[in-house]
Amino acid sequence: MGVLTVRAPDSQQAMEEVLRRLGPDAYILSTAQRDGQIEIRAARELPPVPATPRTFGELLEERRAETARPALVAERGWMPPAPRPLSPGSGTLADTLLPATPPRLPARLVIVGPPGAGKTLLALRFAALMIEERPRAEPMILAPRVGHEGPDARLRHWARLLDLPVERPRLADLDAFLAPEPDPLRPEIVDLSCLPDASPERIEAMMEAGAEVVLALPAGLAPRLALRLAAAPAGVTLCLTRTDLWTPEEAELAALARSGLRLGWESGGTGVVDALRRMDRDRLAAWAAGWARGSDEREDRA
Repeated sequence: MGVLTVRAPDSQQAMEEVLRRLGPDAYILSTAQRDGQIEIRAARELPPVPATPRTFGELLEERRAETARPALVAERGWMPPAPRPLSPGSGTLADTLLPATPPRLPARLVIVGPPGAGKTLLALRFAALMIEERPRAEPMILAPRVGHEGPDARLRHWARLLDLPVERPRLADLDAFLAPEPDPLRPEIVDLSCLPDASPERIEAMMEAGAEVVLALPAGLAPRLALRLAAAPAGVTLCLTRTDLWTPEEAELAALARSGLRLGWESGGTGVVDALRRMDRDRLAAWAAGWARGSDEREDRA
């Protein structure tokens, strides 16, 4: 399996280079920040499956060893149900993966995720959707910083076009910028791009403070990596980003279903408006139809 490593000033340029060199069927193996640039490792094929498949519990133990943090899910003794394959009409995977009710737009939303997942753009898209669905709403974006780094260029551009207030407190001072009680008409959207590896403890603390947490993951992840990145506390909602570049694969969604988290949102495209949607059975069925077509084409070539 040949692995391509791409580095670019931002995740959008890196993704475009991967798409140009490997095509839309490539798999994202990892994303990282190195020397001020985004590094993406990708391949046309998935890595080989180990001779002895690892269990979900073993994957959580691996994550705990890597991060030196307790895996909350493992400590609670919880084991997710095994996913079942999705067919366009049955929606069996949908029963495990989708939330019971469509996700709402909360008064306080925190976006977490690995580098290159598109968290800043997703924060802007949530703000645009809030303005569309709540005409009186005046959302504010909080983009904490660790040091003196400047704001993302897209954040400055779109915030100005949408007339969005943006605050950039130091991460250590974030709590002081949050209202004691979130106001539905002045929703707070926290973009934690400065913290690409938010700990389960920090996520739980934000949820206890009244925030709903969205975990942004780019579509096209290898199943084992998707499962590892989705190891988050119960109650976190998944959002698949960059679905315009990569259609999620069946194995990828099955891995996410094993995490126990629910896939509530899908984000794709280059703009901000009309680029975010709630996930539903129809969308999953459309992806499943694509899997079936791809399988038929492979059989024809064989």
